[in-house]
This record gives sequence, C-alpha cells and structure tokens, in this order.
Amino acid sequence: KAQLYLVEAAHVKAVVGRDRIRRNKDALRELHCLQEILADLHAGRVGRAGKPGSRDAAEAAADVWVELRGAALDRALCAESLCEVS
Repeated sequence: KAQLYLVEAAHVKAVVGRDRIRRNKDALRELHCLQEILADLHAGRVGRAGKPGSRDAAEAAADVWVELRGAALDRALCAESLCEVS
C-alpha cells in the first residue's frame, strides 16, 4: 500500500505541477495565519478591547509582513523562508 501511495502522489504532482502545489501550500499557511489573527480579534485580545498598545503592535506587525512579502517576491522566495520561525 505504501508503494501505491507513492506512485499516486508522484502522478498527482506530475498532473497538477509542483509550482501549483507550492503556491497552494503557501496560501494554506497564510490562511492559517489569518485564522489565528481572526481568532485573536474575536477573543478581544487585539483591537479596541485589547491591552493598550496591542493595536499599534498589530499594525506594526502587519507593516513588517508587507515589507517581508515584498522582499520575498524580489528574491523569488516565500516570506517564511526569510525569517526564523520558532
């Protein structure tokens, strides 16, 4: 069964294309990040009901993310590859 799975996975990669698979994985990572942000907003941890300074920190983080994505595009990399993730 394991060998069959590998053959099927190779077939899917050949049909769909590695670039499209990579873009879908990147989009999924970004979606997870956005879901975490929305969960924080919903819980009141950021925004008007959050701690003082939280909104400024969130806006600063969003600005850094935009700059990071721009740098990643210039280098033809994904943004996550430009920073350490712990």
